[in-house]
Amino acid sequence: MLRRSLNWRNQGGRSVYCLTFMVVLMYCWLAVESMAATAVVTWDRSAGSDVAGYVVYYGTYPRQYDCEVDCGDVTECELFSLDDQETYYIAVRAYNWAGEFSNYSNEVVLNGFNGSSDPVADALPIPSFEMSLVRVDSEELHGEDGQGENAIDGDPSTFWHTEWYYADPVHPHEIVIDLGYERQVCGFSYLPRQDGCYNGGIAAYELYVSTDDHNWGNPVATGVFPSTRDKQEVSFNARLARYVRLVALSEVAGHAWTSAAEIEVMELW
Repeated sequence: MLRRSLNWRNQGGRSVYCLTFMVVLMYCWLAVESMAATAVVTWDRSAGSDVAGYVVYYGTYPRQYDCEVDCGDVTECELFSLDDQETYYIAVRAYNWAGEFSNYSNEVVLNGFNGSSDPVADALPIPSFEMSLVRVDSEELHGEDGQGENAIDGDPSTFWHTEWYYADPVHPHEIVIDLGYERQVCGFSYLPRQDGCYNGGIAAYELYVSTDDHNWGNPVATGVFPSTRDKQEVSFNARLARYVRLVALSEVAGHAWTSAAEIEVMELW
């Protein structure tokens, strides 16, 4: 079984420093037993002395939970009224008597109701709503809606595009993304614009990561994307990072522009 340490956090996701005098390090093992349209989720009890209970979260998309069950101070929970043709993603959080929550356990996937459960793939995309734009070197705000935020809005029909209406700044172009907090980053994906036009498609690129938006070091990934509208995926050895900086060095047709419909960052779980 997989395991992931849980550290106390409040609902806003920031560490609760008043509890640092306690050794609150928990490991959560999840096992799922399927029975028709019902699943039983079990996990190991935390070693923390201030644990008041556990909440089980589940949904049909990775790390997007639309259902939750407060199980109280037990280590088993039965989930009812599940679709026996659906795949469910399940995780657990602990909470203490002050109402403060741990972060999520490892996530497991229940593959329909064939009696099997497996851990989700080690790397999952960080949800777009957890990321924010720090800066871009250029964006087109007059000839079209080419603002930088479009590259991380979760909508493939919008796109970031460097300036072209009044000027054509040359490469390199870059976009810097804040992941919200430090994570184990292990890859990214680049989706070119999906409106039928190739303008701005990234060819040569470099990707950098940083914990402070100042010290970037050497790129963790470099390469050349082909001229295509298909999503391009890149993986690398996991690095602790809060900030990601994608630098476009050239365009697929040799123009001065850069564009991106969506940029996803992969987090190791």
